[in-house]
Amino acid sequence: MHNELTHFLDTLCSRGIWARDGKTVIGGTQGNATNQLHSPEGIYIDSTNALYIVDRLNHRIIKWEQEAITGNVVAGGIGPGVKPGELFQPRAITVDKQGTMYIIDNSMPGSRVTRWQKGSKVGDVLFEFKHIIAGGIAFDPNDEDYLYLADRYEHSVLRFNIKNITGNGEIVAGGNHIGPALNQLEQ
Repeated sequence: MHNELTHFLDTLCSRGIWARDGKTVIGGTQGNATNQLHSPEGIYIDSTNALYIVDRLNHRIIKWEQEAITGNVVAGGIGPGVKPGELFQPRAITVDKQGTMYIIDNSMPGSRVTRWQKGSKVGDVLFEFKHIIAGGIAFDPNDEDYLYLADRYEHSVLRFNIKNITGNGEIVAGGNHIGPALNQLEQ
């Protein structure tokens, strides 16, 4: 696996055209102003090229429009918590075609997924888990009724039908303890 990855990266780097200098588009100094971040954890880019930033230790999501000089808080940002309008150390975000945000945070113990309708100042809890440490979230690109969640604790990927929420989701990858086998996932 290591050799395949090294070959891929070598090929990518030798064929790619890279800018000499990177450009900081948001942040650069730690803080809680809308042009600052504190431990950014995840990002999502929508169809308008707006950047949603999971600002973990500010307990918020910042939406940064293309060419903007400051961002807008679109979820959380009123301090850590699990009440409506609050987030607690968010980890990941995805956004559906209607602009509804789905956010993973650490509700302790475990994780939760909250849904924030476009323009809303509060989210509703979609899923709450006591024994799942969620690490990533994404929609099925062919069917937005299905949401996928990476579980770092159980080393699995779960699928949920958001139109009919029942149970703990369906395991679609891993779930057979940590390991290198084809039916296992590593961290």
